[in-house]
Amino acid sequence: MPGQLQHEYISKGRTIPDLIQRAQIDNDLTGTQEYMKSFSYPPNVSFRSVDEILCKNNTCRTTVGPNLATDLVVWDYGHVTESGALFLSKIIFKDIEDLISD
Repeated sequence: MPGQLQHEYISKGRTIPDLIQRAQIDNDLTGTQEYMKSFSYPPNVSFRSVDEILCKNNTCRTTVGPNLATDLVVWDYGHVTESGALFLSKIIFKDIEDLISD
């Protein structure tokens, strides 16, 4: 996604939207997500894909706020920014709280 943002928006002086069309590239070149999904997890344990959290209906979140300097979600393939980590952790912790309360 960072390359797509640079090419389509930053280099052209365009505002980066909150969501963009999923890049037409494989975001998981090493197959890590499929590998992690293939494990036989114990009951009440599951794999949660960052890609599935950030991308829905063929669009992916780019920012978590209006400030480009502090609100980008990803730094490069495989690395989220501090803002991205905070955004993801809130969702993941909510999932954990929901599981515990059931």
